[in-house]
Amino acid sequence: MKIKIVNKGAEILSDAKYIYIGRPSILSNPFPTKYSKFSSLIYTHEKSMTMYLKYLEKQVLDNNPEIMKELKRIIK
Repeated sequence: MKIKIVNKGAEILSDAKYIYIGRPSILSNPFPTKYSKFSSLIYTHEKSMTMYLKYLEKQVLDNNPEIMKELKRIIK
């Protein structure tokens, strides 16, 4: 199964399977695009997604048990 990361507001194809993994999910993007009480740093959408992809790849390569458990659960 291929995992595609899209913005919450992205157009979604009716025949595709999507799972929302936003905050506070274990798979949520830790690089915010808006100010909040949780972070004083903000990133452009493009930078946030690029950093998130690298972050998630590293979590998988490092075999992070929480991340791997959640990925296995949603890939079923």
